[in-house]
Amino acid sequence: MWLRNAIQNWRRRRRADAELDEEVRAYAAMIADEKMRNGIDARLALRDAKMEMGGVEQVKEQTREVRAGHFLETLGQDVRYGARMLRKNPGFTAVAVLTLAIGIGANTAIFSVINSFMFKPLPVRAPQELVDVYSTPSKDQAGFDYVPLAYPDLGDFREQSKLLSGLLGYAPTEAALDRGGDSEMVPVEEVTGNYFHELGVQMRLGNGFNEVRDHVPGADAEAVLSYAMWQNQFAGDPNIVGQTITLNGHPMAVAGVAPSEFHGLMRGVAPRLWVPISMDLALHLGNPVKDRGSQWLFGMGRLKPGVSMKQAQAELQSIAKHLAQTYPDSNQGRGVILLPASQVKIFPEVDKVLSATSVVLLGFAGLILLIACANIAGMLMARATERRREIAIRSALGGGRLRLVRQLLTENLLLSVIGGAAALVITSLLNRWLSQALMNLDVPLPVGFGLTLDIDGRVLAFTTAAVLGATFLFGLLPSLNTSKRGLTEALKEAGGQTTGSRGKHRLLTALVVGQLTISLTLLICAGLSLRSLWNASRVNPGFDVSDLATASFNLSLAGYNTTQANAFYERLIPRILALPGVASASEADRLPLTFNDQIRGYAPGGPTQPKSPVATGTVNTDYFKAMRIPILRGRSFDGRDKPKSPSVLIVNEALANQFWPRQDPIGKLVSMGGKNYQVVGVAANGKYVTLGESPRPYVYLSMGQEQTADRILIARTMGNPATVLASIRQIAKQIDSNIPVTNLETMQQATSVSLLLPRAGGVVFGLFGLLGLILASMGLYGVIAYTVAQRTHEIGIRLALGANPSQIAQLVMRRGLAMVLTGVVLGLACAFALTRVLSALLYGISATDPLTFAVVVIVLTLVAAMACYVPARRAMRVDPMVALRYE
Repeated sequence: MWLRNAIQNWRRRRRADAELDEEVRAYAAMIADEKMRNGIDARLALRDAKMEMGGVEQVKEQTREVRAGHFLETLGQDVRYGARMLRKNPGFTAVAVLTLAIGIGANTAIFSVINSFMFKPLPVRAPQELVDVYSTPSKDQAGFDYVPLAYPDLGDFREQSKLLSGLLGYAPTEAALDRGGDSEMVPVEEVTGNYFHELGVQMRLGNGFNEVRDHVPGADAEAVLSYAMWQNQFAGDPNIVGQTITLNGHPMAVAGVAPSEFHGLMRGVAPRLWVPISMDLALHLGNPVKDRGSQWLFGMGRLKPGVSMKQAQAELQSIAKHLAQTYPDSNQGRGVILLPASQVKIFPEVDKVLSATSVVLLGFAGLILLIACANIAGMLMARATERRREIAIRSALGGGRLRLVRQLLTENLLLSVIGGAAALVITSLLNRWLSQALMNLDVPLPVGFGLTLDIDGRVLAFTTAAVLGATFLFGLLPSLNTSKRGLTEALKEAGGQTTGSRGKHRLLTALVVGQLTISLTLLICAGLSLRSLWNASRVNPGFDVSDLATASFNLSLAGYNTTQANAFYERLIPRILALPGVASASEADRLPLTFNDQIRGYAPGGPTQPKSPVATGTVNTDYFKAMRIPILRGRSFDGRDKPKSPSVLIVNEALANQFWPRQDPIGKLVSMGGKNYQVVGVAANGKYVTLGESPRPYVYLSMGQEQTADRILIARTMGNPATVLASIRQIAKQIDSNIPVTNLETMQQATSVSLLLPRAGGVVFGLFGLLGLILASMGLYGVIAYTVAQRTHEIGIRLALGANPSQIAQLVMRRGLAMVLTGVVLGLACAFALTRVLSALLYGISATDPLTFAVVVIVLTLVAAMACYVPARRAMRVDPMVALRYE
């Protein structure tokens, strides 16, 4: 349709230009003839005529200017007239603007979050000049496209490079922040001293780090706080700079506070504070600063003006070759890769999930906008009945169809602009709330959230596109339909003849059916997400979550070695068991369902067998008793499992069935990490990383043989576990007041992170479904009410001829329920296809769960029936005498 109209308009312009050329030439010839009759030579007469006219092209240009001025004048008239029409119908305008604000606002809010995660450039100086510097993977690092740098290599690159104006390094880690005797594990970034200077980040408070002392161990006992930490942990104290904080038992001066928009260099992953790499040893962070063979540091460089990334990579590659010759044991075969900082994704798997999630969310938000547009399109077509006289008279007075369509589209564009402005206000409020909520998020995650949600150029461009798209979607069809109505047809309808309204009724029906179809699809997705959340909260994780208290002891951060750590735990556990209400206690190196996993190569049968990846955890005696994990065969760990005893392990049922089906796994020999182990027990299956995972192989190692300094205490209580948390901290501090005791919480709190994704899905899809249901119900109610109003004369005749009011109600209800039934059938077909996208996010429920589909259909039908019942009840109460006079 639009292509045909464009071709026709082009042909009209060509024809008009040709006619104008002919007219100008004819007029010039007429003037020349007059001059020749006065005795002037023919050539001179034609030249003088053209000079008087100013030339053919000049006349055409003047004509075009007149046309352009006329277009701008009429456009201004259209805008003013459209504004008057909207003010004249405040009820219609308010409903339409609110509907558009919901539809456009949902899309803008979702895009605003996606923009902050994926598209927004880093809030640093000249981000286009930044490049990420990585090392090429070695043979042992197969499967990686690039790997971090060794710290000594980064120093050599920085000193020897002539094409980079600067090179910085950073690495994420964790540290224990002491706050009045309480310790809290916080995300930290170790950075080189030039980190903030090279990025051009201006401190909110203070001056930041001293960049010239980067290589001096322990020289910079200082830290820079993030804006979120400054606000939350220190109440926005304006005098915080120079004050002392305690990190891993080490006093550090606050050197500054970062600005609120800066959250580090990893998108969406925000450190709470930054510390110099020179403090690594003092803080016991464990990164081998001097080890050239250990690659743990991310690098970022800034290109000098006029230098390409290819030139800089060639230079650094030359330096890398020289280092490989100088340090062959560590750097042999090691190269350099440079990537644009705006395109680098440090966590590829996370970025894949974010990209897929973004597409799904924008898709569902787009469905909300479609429902809103269909709703307004129906309102406009119903409203066109009131304007049929106006349109017909304007057409009779010479208004062309294109002119009428432009007038109607201008009114619709005004609606969209107002709705878009309201959507931006809604988005701004939602962004402010979400930013604050993420800043204060109390979920046990190993990283912090960092997002700057604001309305920038990309968000404004997206909103503008949504406004124009919405105008096209809801405005074009009603405008074309309204503008083609002639005077005779309008007068017929005014006189009660409705021969021309059938097509409009069919369009209205199609719009309502479309709304119901999309709404049902959204509701089914919402129902599946909510049932998935319910199932996730009731999934059996393989252990008893109730009545468990946990606490993390990061002894390595206090400088403990393994021997000292064993002595500490030997004193700690008996005192914990002596607490009133504590039934059992044990230790582990990690908790299940906390996104903390360790994978090792596992070879059943011995070191000569092929290796398979398997998740492992190290636990102490009484772990299975405290967690209430059944031992199906063999034994649990006990006092026989000492460092010099034969190495043993316990496997879960999934691993035993995979490698030794229909065999007794007890006594089987396996190889892992260059050591041989003997299977002494088989434990029941459980959930180890996520609640939705299928049974997976898992290996338990003995804490008595695989000793670690950092452990997690697990205490089984006979009552509320929260009551013993304070006592656990007190006992630990009595043994050593410098011990960082963190994550004092119940097991239910510790594993609540496993419900984060289903909760988010339930909230988002539930909100989408609710909005879709409300908008679709409004659309259905509007169409049925409009139909009743149009048929008031007919209803009066039926009542006058003896029809029962209940029969009138049934007539109205049948029409509404027919639309509902059609929408349900189409919606079920769409839902069966679309919900498969959500299958990976669902817990314990199929993407085509019959119960969910049935309940949603019933709910939608009941709500739609109520939307039909209100105008049906109004039709029952029509006064026949009044209706017979209705026009």
